[in-house]
Amino acid sequence: MKPEIELYDTTLRDGSQGEGINFSALDKLRIAEKLDSFGIHYIEGGWPGSNPKDMEFFSQAARRKWKHALIAAFSMTRRKATAVENDELMRQILGDMRALLMLEPGDLRVRRLYPSAYADDAEKEDEYRMLTHEELRSSRLANVDAVEASIDAKVLNEEQLTAWMQAINSLRLVLGTLLDINDDDQELSFDPDDPEARTQALYGYLGGLLDEIVDAQLEVL
Repeated sequence: MKPEIELYDTTLRDGSQGEGINFSALDKLRIAEKLDSFGIHYIEGGWPGSNPKDMEFFSQAARRKWKHALIAAFSMTRRKATAVENDELMRQILGDMRALLMLEPGDLRVRRLYPSAYADDAEKEDEYRMLTHEELRSSRLANVDAVEASIDAKVLNEEQLTAWMQAINSLRLVLGTLLDINDDDQELSFDPDDPEARTQALYGYLGGLLDEIVDAQLEVL
């Protein structure tokens, strides 16, 4: 039996850096659609924090349904010699999270945010989603708003800590889906040359941050 191979395509980032190459946001969307039709698993669309063109591409891509591909981004946690609270990229990440939360619950990237309640009964499942989806989404969007409002705070109160915990947990659920992690205790073999290395590093970092938040909450009790 042949091992399964997943393809990670960087045409829209590495491929755009050649001499004379200047993709527009529309060009990138058309190329991504073609790559998706080929069955590519992951398409790295660029760096959403680096220029308006890439920001537009990711904004448009989040509104589209992809048959095979998951859209990935090149990024970093902060700029060199810049504190996190002074880095606008962190706020852009929150904006990306908002875009993900606006996706329909059937989208593969957010399926773990809306777990099935009636897997064997499609009619009941549809009714359940109609009753709960909007409430769940509104609650998660409110958490993202609370994180953004307190990102510059030196000290977080209990309510803010809870919002951070829930927002980080939602993001880790999405990242875990992208990384195909089914168990929160699953050990990651980190390889800096792996195309998913940045996503793995962010997933691990957020897990550590989540543990610190839980410890801080327990101290308050």
